[in-house]
Amino acid sequence: MLAMQFQLNQSQWLKADDLRRNQFRQLHALLTHAQATVPFYQDRLEAAGFHAKRELTPQLFQNLPLLSRREVQDHGPDLYSRAVPPTHGRITEGTTSGSVGNPLRFKSTDLAYFFWHAFNLRDHLWHNNDFSRKMVAIRVGESMNLPNWFHGVEPEPFSTGPLVVVSSSAGTEDQIRQIIEHQPTYLLGHATQVTLIAGECLRRNIRFPWLREARVFAEMLTPDARALIKRAWGAKVVDIYSTRECGYLAVQCPLHEHFHVQEGAILEVLDAEGIACKPGEVGRVVVTPLHNFAMPFIRYDLGDFAEVGEPCDCGRGLPVLKAIAGRVRNMLVLPSGRKIWPFLGFYRDTLPVRQRQVIQHSVEHVELKLVVDRRLTPAEEDEARSHFCETVGHRFRVTLSYLDQIPRSAGGKFEEFISLVSS
Repeated sequence: MLAMQFQLNQSQWLKADDLRRNQFRQLHALLTHAQATVPFYQDRLEAAGFHAKRELTPQLFQNLPLLSRREVQDHGPDLYSRAVPPTHGRITEGTTSGSVGNPLRFKSTDLAYFFWHAFNLRDHLWHNNDFSRKMVAIRVGESMNLPNWFHGVEPEPFSTGPLVVVSSSAGTEDQIRQIIEHQPTYLLGHATQVTLIAGECLRRNIRFPWLREARVFAEMLTPDARALIKRAWGAKVVDIYSTRECGYLAVQCPLHEHFHVQEGAILEVLDAEGIACKPGEVGRVVVTPLHNFAMPFIRYDLGDFAEVGEPCDCGRGLPVLKAIAGRVRNMLVLPSGRKIWPFLGFYRDTLPVRQRQVIQHSVEHVELKLVVDRRLTPAEEDEARSHFCETVGHRFRVTLSYLDQIPRSAGGKFEEFISLVSS
């Protein structure tokens, strides 16, 4: 693992063209393996013009059809390799959380997980984290105390302080109590859950003076949410872009709030015509992890959208994503048919709202689900409706619902906005 870190420390400073050239050598090995051992890809790759003895060019790669989530679900076993190289270690199975309503099963290998852990470790090193300190992680499952941040990674690359796991199903008040009890230097959790805790701390004037960094993952972190977390605790906020089936995809730059795509995957951002987006443009995220030979995901359409960024002044040649914009399901559909990402802002400064979820039922009707300290007055309800409509630029019919709690998915994810309007 430390040798891998040495290699990554060299590759991050390569020029973009040199990085891509190295990735294409690994990509050629992946495609050759997939064509020879994965039934789903045998005809698919040949039809696109790929042959093991032929040079793999960017144009040839872009001729490969995209792989949809539905195809992964429908073709399942045909996507499994019949002959995984023994040097890749054990073959394991996993499932995605299904936060978009359609979980899938996938296979991976020890080698693929090795790269997952390598990029995780790099992330900590980039941000100069002190391994001797304590971390609290809010995760699905039971609360527990573990001796090392990297528990389960063999061998553990560094000795670290303890890792305290707090259950994501615990109430916000109980989570705050446990965080205060353990006084961690680092806090890790789903973006919306960390934001919810930060909002409650602001409301109750609770400070975490020992907290140096809040790390979030699995969900879109809006600019408002990042600002709220900073305001609550004065801590650095680090965002991580990863998926269970594809591993670490992008890590926040040590100097900026944008992301650097990691070497372990080829990540494309494509417009509606399938053309690569330019800096400043938002498009669909398509990813090809380079090291999972048990179940290759070749040009896999994640369903996410991202904004391409300019090359970074930090000097790294790694591609830049300025922002992760969310999923198709997270797009508001206007009566004109145009779709936008509704960056909704927060009501906490003016209204007693602890948590909120917006459901779009039609092109004219949205529902605001609210968890509140007290029921809003009629004037405050009007303010909430006006705030939403002004933010998205259309006068929707807005209804309000009051709940004690807004549930998360089985995987612990929370969607602040859901559109039920057909694409």
